[in-house]
Amino acid sequence: MSRESLSSSLGRRYEGPARVCRLDGFRRAYRAAAVNDGFAVQNYAGGLRFPERLLYLDIDEAPGSHLPGILFAVTHEDLFRLDRREIGYERIEVGDRLLDVETDAPVVAYAALEELRVDHPRQGKDIVPASYRDLVQAAAESVGQIFAADIERATRSLPPAILADAKPVPWVRSRVSS
Repeated sequence: MSRESLSSSLGRRYEGPARVCRLDGFRRAYRAAAVNDGFAVQNYAGGLRFPERLLYLDIDEAPGSHLPGILFAVTHEDLFRLDRREIGYERIEVGDRLLDVETDAPVVAYAALEELRVDHPRQGKDIVPASYRDLVQAAAESVGQIFAADIERATRSLPPAILADAKPVPWVRSRVSS
């Protein structure tokens, strides 16, 4: 999460510390599934294909791995705002796994709810919108190229067909949401 994204979630500019750190024994994976609410992918014939699920990032246990991240200092009230943002995820305590930074405060991360996890994405049924992956990559690069490379190495790879240039289709989105 970037400082800008955090500020948006908090409803105010975040001006607190942002420390680069690592979590021992974790990695990232695109396996948090959400029902597709109107994203389409152009197929080879030029028509639209509507995948069943969109996949977003999750963290999972991976002995021997070290997941880079950013440690932000937030209030209890801020945590409740972040909980609203992270629908489909739950807070997990990770203070005992924190490397590179010492703190007496509780340290949490968000992990996808078990029932929303997809361990084996299905080609043609599940996609990671390229726009989401690009947003995540830009946030990592805003910290620095070394950080971005480290976080990419700590991410479980995907079959290329799962990463898609999905675009929202307004008429489908409004039909689904009404």
